[in-house]
Amino acid sequence: MPEPYPQVRIAFQTDHLRNPIRPQSAAEFAAVVDEIVAIDDFNSSYATVYFSTTRGSEIMLGVGVFGRKHLGAILYQSDEEERYTKGERASQREVFYADFGNPRYFPQDSEIDLDRVKATLAALFELDGRLPDTVEWQSWVDTEH
Repeated sequence: MPEPYPQVRIAFQTDHLRNPIRPQSAAEFAAVVDEIVAIDDFNSSYATVYFSTTRGSEIMLGVGVFGRKHLGAILYQSDEEERYTKGERASQREVFYADFGNPRYFPQDSEIDLDRVKATLAALFELDGRLPDTVEWQSWVDTEH
């Protein structure tokens, strides 16, 4: 019998590779953003999320968090599509977050307020991995890196 909620595994620090964070509610899932902000370590500013829906599909999320500016971005990858959040304006800098020290690039207009990042993660959980309409989504292909 499938679980009544999606199975989510999150890693943004080395100890999470063996023992990932496993939120069991939308609120716990969204709270990961606050944990990343509290750590305040740019080398851990990107969380990799493996999301197994109750329907049996697999989704991978990349969640970038820039706590000092209260901004972040989300990458959503499924078998059908790859989408990035779309912010209201483009950054004047290259947008990337550090995944264990390795850069993960995002579109320059992908950053949104962290409250919207948390709301979007909570909605993803509640919608069992379906793309929520809490933010605008865009396609992007990194041709520079």
